[in-house]
Amino acid sequence: MKRAISVLALGLAWMPSLLNAENPTLRASGYFPAVVGGHWTYEYLKPDKGETSAGSFTVKCIESQPKPDGTLRVVLETQEGGRPLRDRYLVSGDRVEHTAAGDEAFSGDFTFKLPKAGQAAAWSIREKNGTLHRSKAVFGKARVYQKTYPDCVVVTEKVLRHGGTQNTVLYYYAKGIGLVAMEVYSKGMKLLQPKSIALVQR
Repeated sequence: MKRAISVLALGLAWMPSLLNAENPTLRASGYFPAVVGGHWTYEYLKPDKGETSAGSFTVKCIESQPKPDGTLRVVLETQEGGRPLRDRYLVSGDRVEHTAAGDEAFSGDFTFKLPKAGQAAAWSIREKNGTLHRSKAVFGKARVYQKTYPDCVVVTEKVLRHGGTQNTVLYYYAKGIGLVAMEVYSKGMKLLQPKSIALVQR
């Protein structure tokens, strides 16, 4: 049986030690490390209906290009079920923006923004079908299986349709590692383990 991700305290204050040692102007890269060849393997917490074992997938950094304007362009390739999907990101200052998935381009689709001391960073984006995604980020901790990550950016995303919350998704980005877990909750805040993932290898 898969062990669910347990959440510890949230709301740690930002400190100067969180600055990226290689490039202090790209603070967000500390929680979104993108080195060509780097890879992360994730496993779903529980098999989906009709499946006998939990699925897994691997994400690999295939491009990391610094630009003259001080930003970093990143391409990650996900391998799941034999089908590769490439996602593009723009890392700039205190934020990471998801700019494309395959051939589909996005605008304002932030992976996360670093919060200021004692505050939460908030943003939202609306899909063409009217679905609204409201997100906020704080500093905190996460425990994934038996491993504790003491320094994370924790993003809470509310997915709203027809005036109500349909799902809540929590993302945990650990310092120096990147995404270590994603929890998906139902409308009634029940953890949907077949849709939730945890980092198992990097």
